[in-house]
Amino acid sequence: MVTLKERLARGESLAISGVTDALSARLVEQAGFDAIWLGSLLGTASFMGNVDVGLMGASDRLDQLRKIRAVSSLPVIVDGEEGWGDAPQAAYWVREFARAGATGIMFDDKSGDFMTPYIKGSVGDVLAVDVAARKYRAAVDARPSDDFLVIARTGSRRLYGLDEQIRRLGAYKAAGVDVLWATSSDEATLRRHRAELDGPLWAVCNEHSGAQGRLSLAEFGALGIQAVSYELPVALVGLRAMIDAARELRETGSIVGLLDRSASFEEFLALAGFGEMEALARQYGVIPGGK
Repeated sequence: MVTLKERLARGESLAISGVTDALSARLVEQAGFDAIWLGSLLGTASFMGNVDVGLMGASDRLDQLRKIRAVSSLPVIVDGEEGWGDAPQAAYWVREFARAGATGIMFDDKSGDFMTPYIKGSVGDVLAVDVAARKYRAAVDARPSDDFLVIARTGSRRLYGLDEQIRRLGAYKAAGVDVLWATSSDEATLRRHRAELDGPLWAVCNEHSGAQGRLSLAEFGALGIQAVSYELPVALVGLRAMIDAARELRETGSIVGLLDRSASFEEFLALAGFGEMEALARQYGVIPGGK
């Protein structure tokens, strides 16, 4: 089987979808995505019903990963936050996530947990470059094989500007990471990342991603961005539908108005793996009709 790392080396463009749970992991695999992004923003919201401010621990994310890997063959890239500690902790969690079936992990260089651009005033500082770089070196050294991807992200742009962001990403590439996260919001910034940094680049395409949120996968590829993660679009469309359906059902007291825009019960059963369970039950005589 061709690995994600080999596909990146060949210059392929990868479409990576965020998921809320194991069921949505099945869904995006059926849709033909190349990989799954198990991010902290959507992951914390779906797992805890709460905001992404460091509430989820590594063990919580491991639990999410194991449930997804049990039902999906897609490669899973995990958000490793700031590494849940320094270099020894980052190395430990690389081994644990690899053992649980992850294909790669992203670490960022933030200092402290309560750092998110989605709550005004919460943006803290970033680690010194040498401190962050030693985490990345430890992560690279701890991975079980060269096929396991280590991805670097920096939160320095909002604090110190684009020059510092690119300088830091270059230092993290020198520390051995495989992919660099091009935090951006427009084509010009993406072009600068491509011009000044070596190796595969990762970008995000969400509703709140600025101008680049309107780019197609092919357009990202033309800009030299190989990995594009769509963490929220599928989930937000589903959330809108659930909000509207819940309100309508409560107001009308009838499901009739929902039926024409609902997935069928048969589609749900298929997605949830009932066919696989039925086959096993018939195979071993739990229900009649087996061999």
